[in-house]
Amino acid sequence: MKVAEVGGRMLRFEGLTVPETARALGNSELWIERDAIAPLPQGEHYVADLEGKAVLDEKRGPLGKVSSVIETGRNHCLEIQPEKGESYLIPMTDDVVLSIGETIQVRLLPGLHPDETEEA
Repeated sequence: MKVAEVGGRMLRFEGLTVPETARALGNSELWIERDAIAPLPQGEHYVADLEGKAVLDEKRGPLGKVSSVIETGRNHCLEIQPEKGESYLIPMTDDVVLSIGETIQVRLLPGLHPDETEEA
């Protein structure tokens, strides 16, 4: 299916002229070829580019890899899958995520790492 027109958050597909037919596609996933994706402004990243990246804490070192990105009301969260153990979430906030490049550099705040106890 080819996109005939793009405007804001609206798409018009070639061959879909009846609103009821288009409505049937609601809540469907839309896949776009990588070379057709618009570049993002500095500091923004596509979710697909984050998944699989290694996450490094400035004090603890390697934490694991991003297994998914979860949307929440305030900010996104990275689900971190360590080499051993269960996955855990860290918020994608400016005070936690320091930089995103080949790896994701973070500064875990107290209580974010699953190995921490309440007394620590």
